[in-house]
Amino acid sequence: MAPELVDSKSYNNKADLWSLGTITYQLLFGINPFNGRENDEVYKNIRNGVYNLPKKLQVSKEILTFLNGLLQFNPEKRLDWDDIVRHPFIVRKPSEFHYLNLQQIEDLPSVDTKKMDNFLWVMYEELLSTNKKELEDKIELDKITTEKIQSLSFTENIESKNNKNNDSINKISNTII
Repeated sequence: MAPELVDSKSYNNKADLWSLGTITYQLLFGINPFNGRENDEVYKNIRNGVYNLPKKLQVSKEILTFLNGLLQFNPEKRLDWDDIVRHPFIVRKPSEFHYLNLQQIEDLPSVDTKKMDNFLWVMYEELLSTNKKELEDKIELDKITTEKIQSLSFTENIESKNNKNNDSINKISNTII
């Protein structure tokens, strides 16, 4: 449940994106990022806005920054749908991910969802800067490929129509003779 819902504040579709973040976290790590024995304890932890990453996993910078963007306390700073579909976790193949072994990081800090300068945002900025050129190249390649396909289809349609016209002319010619 997003912080704005816990506090009975107005909300929009960004509350759903918080839920997407908690579900993704649970699928990856097998626990709730804002755990508690009772609802009141869970709500308190959500209001606090701090979660921990399990140290016994090897995860990618891409998934960590994806989670961090979805689990932002302030809904205005949370990723939106456009950010999600362009996020490196979504657009890259797992073989292109930058993996981290969290066990090797001494004193792994908790993630404070109220701060935009937490260590995961730093990684996200880094990923975006390296990913921007790759995305621009891919978009340009996709554009060229699409134009090529469209021109081939157009050419094939003209050739097909010309062949049909020639067949019709031949049939007419044969019936006249």
